[in-house]
Amino acid sequence: MKRTWKLLLVCILAVAAVAAAAAGICARYVLHYPAVGEDFEISFIRAGETLEDITEQIDQDTLDAIKGLMLGAERGGYRVGCSPWLSESSVEINGRDSEGLWHIYLDEDTSVINDGDRRYPLINGEELLEQLWALLPEQ
Repeated sequence: MKRTWKLLLVCILAVAAVAAAAAGICARYVLHYPAVGEDFEISFIRAGETLEDITEQIDQDTLDAIKGLMLGAERGGYRVGCSPWLSESSVEINGRDSEGLWHIYLDEDTSVINDGDRRYPLINGEELLEQLWALLPEQ
């Protein structure tokens, strides 16, 4: 009888461990994370089909507004692959926070944040792209 209870307990613990692992994997696809850290600083911004560096054309107030957009952006917890096609609406923002370097790329079809090794999807990328172009100088 004692052996049956021990076996039952081991089976329950095994099922609980598998369920916890599955919940962790599922959470990665459901939860959103901040795209960048609170100490994020923009290094440069490139835009357009040729990704021309437009950082010098942007005043400090606009840079602060763009930084605010990036601080409010969220990313998914799972990795994605992408091969962006440059278009007139392409925007690339490069910056740094305490976690390291971040490369943010947005266009009509793609919205990702890349830390050099991994790419994560940006949540509401289309909306973020529209807000960015409302702030950026005409190209």
